[in-house]
Amino acid sequence: MVRPRSSRPGGWKAARVVAVAAGAGACLVAGACGYAQPSTTDQVRASAATFVSSCARGLPEAAVDVLTEPLRATFVNVGPARRACARFLGIDPRGMSDAQLDGLLRALSVRSVRLEGDVAQVTLAGAAGRRARLELGWTGGEWLVQSPPRAA
Repeated sequence: MVRPRSSRPGGWKAARVVAVAAGAGACLVAGACGYAQPSTTDQVRASAATFVSSCARGLPEAAVDVLTEPLRATFVNVGPARRACARFLGIDPRGMSDAQLDGLLRALSVRSVRLEGDVAQVTLAGAAGRRARLELGWTGGEWLVQSPPRAA
């Protein structure tokens, strides 16, 4: 004899937990559940923002991770991390104190992204109308900074 569900051990509550868990598992397997793959523009924006925020927070290792392989050694050889970041962004750090440069880097944010195939031009904007540019390329399945440092 089959007992009614409400009289089974755990009752409706256990059945609901199992149903929710099964639904969540199916959702993960199917890759659905409302998660949308970020657009290419969003991916570029995120990579550029990661580079800038890593520089602003004084995390050169994280900044280097967003550079193409050929530029990683260049970054290390350009000079101290915040000054290397500035040069990669096309900002002349001469005459700026470290505190001023940190403030400038913290104020930068992605203003626009222009895509042309596997290359993206990113414009960054900061305080007092300051602008900077980065070029990113689709390399090894991710968007990485590929613009070399500008002369200081």
